[in-house]
Amino acid sequence: MSKGKLIFKLVFVIVFMIAIICLRFAGTNTKEENTVNQTEVENTVENTIENGLGRINPIVEVSSKEEMEEKLGFEVPMLTKEVEKYIVIIDADRKPYHGRIIYSDGNTFEIEKTDEKDISGIYGSEFKSKNLYNGIDAEKYTYENTEYVIWQKDGFSYSYSTENGLALSELMSLIK
Repeated sequence: MSKGKLIFKLVFVIVFMIAIICLRFAGTNTKEENTVNQTEVENTVENTIENGLGRINPIVEVSSKEEMEEKLGFEVPMLTKEVEKYIVIIDADRKPYHGRIIYSDGNTFEIEKTDEKDISGIYGSEFKSKNLYNGIDAEKYTYENTEYVIWQKDGFSYSYSTENGLALSELMSLIK
C-alpha cells in the first residue's frame, strides 16, 4: 500500500472518530442545567404523586399519623410514646406503600400491605423464637445490637425493632 493511501486512511479514521465523539455529546446538558433547586420544588408526597416529578427520594417524611394514614390508605397502629418521624415510602410508580414510625427512643415500627413476611429491611439476622401474642404468631430475630419482631395479619406485614430490648407491653399493644 502506498504512503499516500495509508495517510488518507489514517486521516479518515481520525475524522470519523472525532465525528462520533461530537455526535455523542451533541445536545447534552451540563449537570448544573439538569439540577433542580431543592427550594424550588418541595419533596412531598403530593409533589411526587400529583405533579409526577422525575427522580425523587422515595422516603418522604410526613407530619402526623393522620397524614401517614391518608397517604397510605389504611390505618396505622401506634404506641403511645413520643415520635421522632413519620415516614411514607413510595414505590417506583410513585405510590405510597410502606409506613415507618421512628420513635424518640430509636425504636422503629414498619407496616406494609403485602404478603411478604419480613419487611424490616434488616438482613443477615438470626432467628431467636416464635411466640404467640394476642393470638398472632410473631417471630423474634436479632442482628448485632438490634432485636426485632415480625408478624402478619389481615394482609399486612409488620416489624418492630429496637436496640434497647423488646418490651412485652409494647409488643402486646402493637400486635392486635
